Amino acid sequence: MNKVPSSRSPKVTTHSIATILAVSFGTLVVIAVSLVLLVGFWTTRNNTVALTNDRAVLFINLIETHLNDILEPAAYQVSFFQTQLERGAVSLDDHRQIEEMMKGALAAAPQVSAFIYWDKERTQSSAFVDVDGRVRFERLPWDGDPEVQARMEDARARKSTSWEPPIYDDETATSYLNLVHPIYLDTELAGFFAVIVSIADLSKVVTDIGTRFDTTAFILYGEDRVLAHPNLQNPRNDLKKESPTVPLNRIGDPVLEQFKNRRPLDLFEDAVEAGVSFDVIDSGGVSHAAIHSRVSRYGDVPWVVGTHLPLDETNTEIRRAIGSGIAGLIVLVLAVAGAILLGRRLAMPIRRMAERAAEVGTLELSSVTPLPRSRIRELHDQAHAFNNMLNGLRWFETYVPKSLVKKLIAQEEHAAFTSAERQATVLFTDIVGFTALSEPMSPQDMAALLNDHFGLLSGCVEKENGTIDKFIGDALMAFWNAPEDQPDHAERACRAALAIAVRIADDNRRRRKQGLAPIHMRIGVHTGPVVVGNIGAPGRINYTIVGDTVNEAERLESLGKEFPDQGDVTILTSAATKAAIRSTRFSFEALGKRDVKGKSEPLEVFRLSAGD
Repeated sequence: MNKVPSSRSPKVTTHSIATILAVSFGTLVVIAVSLVLLVGFWTTRNNTVALTNDRAVLFINLIETHLNDILEPAAYQVSFFQTQLERGAVSLDDHRQIEEMMKGALAAAPQVSAFIYWDKERTQSSAFVDVDGRVRFERLPWDGDPEVQARMEDARARKSTSWEPPIYDDETATSYLNLVHPIYLDTELAGFFAVIVSIADLSKVVTDIGTRFDTTAFILYGEDRVLAHPNLQNPRNDLKKESPTVPLNRIGDPVLEQFKNRRPLDLFEDAVEAGVSFDVIDSGGVSHAAIHSRVSRYGDVPWVVGTHLPLDETNTEIRRAIGSGIAGLIVLVLAVAGAILLGRRLAMPIRRMAERAAEVGTLELSSVTPLPRSRIRELHDQAHAFNNMLNGLRWFETYVPKSLVKKLIAQEEHAAFTSAERQATVLFTDIVGFTALSEPMSPQDMAALLNDHFGLLSGCVEKENGTIDKFIGDALMAFWNAPEDQPDHAERACRAALAIAVRIADDNRRRRKQGLAPIHMRIGVHTGPVVVGNIGAPGRINYTIVGDTVNEAERLESLGKEFPDQGDVTILTSAATKAAIRSTRFSFEALGKRDVKGKSEPLEVFRLSAGD
C-alpha cells in the first residue's frame, strides 16, 4: 500500500524511536524538578479556590434541596386538592369526603403539620397530628375570628396559591409556615385551603446539614429575622403572634448578628455566577466567611439560605506548603514511572493496529475507526498505510454489497465462484411514471428520492436474506437461492414483495401529508432455472444470475401496467412461483394468460396479495 500521505492530510514531523526515548528521559527529569517549584504556588491556590467554590455551591444547593423536600409536598397537595374539585371527585358539600382526603394527604406528607379548610359556611375543618403521633380531624366554627376573616379577604384578593408570612400558634408554642390556596367554584370564592409546615422542622434540617459540613447553617426571613437556625430547634419563650420569628440580635449567634455589617469577598467568581454570594463578617476579632443565596419563591419576603465559617488563613497557608512538598515528591516519582511506562505506551499503536485489522476481517467497516497519526515515523507510516487501506475498502463496500460478500465467504472454497445452473426466484421492481415524477426535480432531489426509495426496498429484501443484484435506473433486481441454498426461496421473495408494498403505502401516507406526489410501483416475481456465478470481464466481474427466468420476471413487472391495483403497489407472479409455495399466507388471484415479448407460449399471470 502506498505510504505517501494524502495531499489533504497535514504534514507530520516524525522522529525515530531511539531519539524519542533519549529526549524523553532527560525531559522528564527537567519537568519533574521544575514542577516541584511551580506546583506549590499554582496548585494550592487554584485548588483551594476551586474546592471552596464547589463546596459553597454544593452546600447551598443541599439546603435548597432539603427546603424543597419539605415545602414542595405542601404545594403538591394543594394542587391535588384543586384537581379533585375540578374533576368532581370531591364535593365541598360532602364533609366526609373532605375529612378522608385531608387525612390521607397528611399521611402521605409527613413534612406537613396540618391541613386546614375554611369554608364560606364559617366552618374550619382541620387534619393534624396530635402529640401521640395520631392523625386527627375536627370541625369547628370560625365565625367572628378576625384573623380568619382577614385571611379569607386576602385569599379573595390574591386569587392564587401563595406562601403567607410565618404565624405563631399559642397552643403548640411553635411558629409555622402556611401555604394558602383560595377555592373558587363558578368564579365564586367557596373558601380557602391552608397547608401548615412547622418552622422547627427547617431548623432541624439546617442543623443536620451544618453538622455534616462542620459549620453553622441558617435561613433568614428577609435580612433581619431568623427563620431556621440550630438555636431554633426547641420551643422558645420569646415567640408570639406579633413576632413569630426571632430578630437577628436575639438569636444567640454573634456572627449572624453582624450579618447586616458584612462586606463582599470577590475571590470566588464561579460560585457568584451560580447565584451564591461570599461575604466577610467580623465578630469577636475573628473574620468569618458568610456564604449565602437568596430564595424568592416562598412568599413576598425573600429568604436567605446560607452558612458562616471562620477564615483561617494560617492553617490554609500551612496546608498549602505541605501540599506543595507532597506534590513535588509525587512528581519526582511519576517522572521515573513515566520513563518505564513510555516503552509500554509505544506498543499501544501496534496493538491498536492488530485490533482494527481484526475488525476489518469481519467486514464491519462502518465501526472501524482510523488509526491516529503519530510523531514516531514507523508508527505514523503504519497508521497511514492502514487508513489508506480502510478508505479503499469503504469505497469498495459502497459498490459491492456487504451481505453478498459475507455469503460468498461463507461458501466452501471455490464453490461460490463456479458458474452453475440452479433454481432461483427473481424479483423486479419499477416506479410507475418515474419520468413525470422526477421531471420537476433537481438532480440532487432526484438522487435523494432514489436513495431513500432503494434504501426502503433494500431493507425488505435483506430481511428475507435476498441478494440485491443491481439497481437499473429506478428499478431493482434481486434474487433468492444463491449463493446459499434457500429451499423456501419463492416464499422469501413473495414476503419481500408484500413487505415492500406495506412500506411504500406507509411512505406514501407521509408524502401525502407533506404535499408530495405518492409513488406507485410494479413488482414482478418469477421462479425458474438460472445460471449463477461470477460473470464479466477479468477486470470487472459481478456475481450475478442470467437466463430466461430473469427476463420473465422483468416481463411480469412490465405487465403490471395492464392490471393496475387500487393500492400503491401491483405485484404479479408467475404460475411457477405460485406452484413453489405451499404456505396459505399468500393469496394469488388468477389474471389469465398473457403474451409476453420473446416467449412463444403465453405466460399465466397471478396477482399477489397477503392471505388470511
